[in-house]
Amino acid sequence: MLAAGGLIVGIVGLVLNIVGVAIPYWYYYSEAEKGVKASFYFGLWKLCVKAAGFGQEGSRCLKFDEFNMKIILPTEMEAVRGLELTAIILIATSIVIAGLRVVMKKGDNKYLKVAGGIACAAGILMIVGAVVFSTSDQMKKLIPIVAIPFKLHAGFALCIVSGVCSLAAAVMFIMENDGENQTMPQPYPYHGQNGGVPAVSLQPSAMVVTVQQPSAMAVTAQQPLGVQTF
Repeated sequence: MLAAGGLIVGIVGLVLNIVGVAIPYWYYYSEAEKGVKASFYFGLWKLCVKAAGFGQEGSRCLKFDEFNMKIILPTEMEAVRGLELTAIILIATSIVIAGLRVVMKKGDNKYLKVAGGIACAAGILMIVGAVVFSTSDQMKKLIPIVAIPFKLHAGFALCIVSGVCSLAAAVMFIMENDGENQTMPQPYPYHGQNGGVPAVSLQPSAMVVTVQQPSAMAVTAQQPLGVQTF
């Protein structure tokens, strides 16, 4: 059942996107010199500094506005935050709607079409947010004390993967067709060349052949296959 698979894929996409948005590993930079290794990494909310050397190691993560040095966040950062948070809300809504149909058997397949459209929008926003983050020159120069550009890391990759999962879930929801909405073909009459010949009606479900005479008399014959001729 495609809808059930889409529900699972959608949940995976939701979890991956939440983790990707939360962790401070969108950009990462590390450098070692004279026995000391220093690492800088940040995400959408926090910046972390880690240092190790001479038998000691320490790290610290703070929000951007908690550092002593002045860090001016580019407008792209606010845009990425908005896109990713909106995507989380949309994919969660899509999962709820699809769950009502798949798990609780409520409504019809129109629920899945709506869920598919919402999941598609969520997947697009996830990917667009990650692309905006990675292509912003200001984002790469966010930390003024580090001259070398940062490298993309896990948070960025998770949001890309979650976007792909959301789009895949959308396709599964939209393509779901369990046959409940399909209508059985109507009985198709067969008439002779003139009006005096009996009319034959074929019922495909029960394989019943009904022959109606022009008079008031009707004869019903059950045959496994074909139509009996008179």
